Amino acid sequence: MNAAGLYGSRVVVFQGDINSVPLPDYFANLIISQKCLLNGDPLTVSSNIKRCQRPDGGVIIESYTAGKIALNIREKLKGVGEWTHQYHDPANTAVSDDITLNGKLEMLWFKDSDFEMTARHGRGVAPLYKDGRLFVAGVNGIRAVDAYNGQILWEHFIDNLASEFDQEHNMGAAITQGNWCIEGDKIFVRRGLSKYRRAATGCYVIDTKTGSRVATFNAPEGYWGYIAAKNGTLFGTVANTEHIVVRGHREMSESNNQFSESGSVFAMDISNGEILWEYKAAHSIRHNTITIGNDKIYFIDRPVADIDRMYRRGVVQEHKAGTLVALDARTGKKLFHNSDDIWGTLLILNEKYNRIIMSYNDVRLSLPSERGGKIAVFDSNTGMKIWESSTRQNLPDNYLSSGRSRPLVNDTIIFYEPETFNLFTGNVVNNNFQRSYGCGIISGSKNMLFFRSATIGYYWLNNTDAGVQNYGGIKPGCWINMIPAGGLVLMPDATSRCDCSYLMKSWIALKPVKDADFIL
Repeated sequence: MNAAGLYGSRVVVFQGDINSVPLPDYFANLIISQKCLLNGDPLTVSSNIKRCQRPDGGVIIESYTAGKIALNIREKLKGVGEWTHQYHDPANTAVSDDITLNGKLEMLWFKDSDFEMTARHGRGVAPLYKDGRLFVAGVNGIRAVDAYNGQILWEHFIDNLASEFDQEHNMGAAITQGNWCIEGDKIFVRRGLSKYRRAATGCYVIDTKTGSRVATFNAPEGYWGYIAAKNGTLFGTVANTEHIVVRGHREMSESNNQFSESGSVFAMDISNGEILWEYKAAHSIRHNTITIGNDKIYFIDRPVADIDRMYRRGVVQEHKAGTLVALDARTGKKLFHNSDDIWGTLLILNEKYNRIIMSYNDVRLSLPSERGGKIAVFDSNTGMKIWESSTRQNLPDNYLSSGRSRPLVNDTIIFYEPETFNLFTGNVVNNNFQRSYGCGIISGSKNMLFFRSATIGYYWLNNTDAGVQNYGGIKPGCWINMIPAGGLVLMPDATSRCDCSYLMKSWIALKPVKDADFIL
């Protein structure tokens, strides 16, 4: 290899027809031809070569003549989605815009689990995806990998970035919401809190391409809580550090930095960190009730739930109802409020149809205040309630699943496990979904749902009679670590400290099976 002037210690040669080389889809960031470079012969880009070219930036050198290079740069796949926030977007839909995932899945790539991740019962934050890159938050930093071949692109160290999630409390992002988001070519990540000493937190701004830190923004005062970004505006809250909820699983974990409520919400200019406005709550804002879209920010202003702070339950006051509030996202001006029976602890926005969905975060191992068995829909322009319904009331006699997920909003339907509600009427249109056991919640794309059903499970919304399908031998984590984006299902490992019977620990990417029936 030295004599040939080639860099490296090993070369792999596939002898045969270039049109039938058995290499995986999307793996090649750069494809070159020796004849093209040395002899000037143009490269004919066959379908097999194109298949190997990485989407969203993969390069083929087609010709090299007279010192000029002709490049073939592959564009993004059509119809694929992104995942830029904890629940896909600031609206909390938990459903990506991906329409390419629509059937059985198979392996694209896998890699070792060699990045320190939070404990699975700590319910760490979701991975993010944008522009062909998968971003994963570990205990002490961020890793970026090429979503199409698993290559590590960069790592950025942030001490104690997610140490509050590295516990056994089964709270984590389920109550705090996410600690990072993406807008444009920047990651905005809330700085971690020391396990032993609290220092005022802010937000690091990190370049998605290089991993370099380009700025640091600070909250108006105190501790940064919730975080989201949209249309050039970064949103945050000033966390209430006195409201510490208590939950334990197998051990009583340290939960002093699990902030789920805030006293104010603010907006800043994403380019320079300038505070644009701040709104002080009359009572408190639960992070799970904040939803953003259509140039508005919505939340519920409500007294905190004292019962969530008590490990030994005694006689406690009833959790008082709150007020649904809408602000202009650009100015902070109040647009409306509704104090008529606002009981929810979670909001989701359907931007397309101007609907707000209110419910509970009624998942497995939820807080006492999160259990209610109701769902309601409001007009997002006026705040008026359109309909309200009970949940899980008319399940099939053979329904045995222990799974419980927060709602997902997909166009005209609301999937609230195991039922599917019509967005406009509240009628249940399907209730035959049933998965096996598992702690985590469900993520979705336009045509499919993804979840733990003992192992990896998925469900085809266009063919509900097919039932739940599985990709065996490996399990998702205990919250949300499987995201449909980029035309793939991306799942970094989230099984740290897990003792379940599925001990294949790996980062994986699944892709659609081409020209295959959904049912085996």
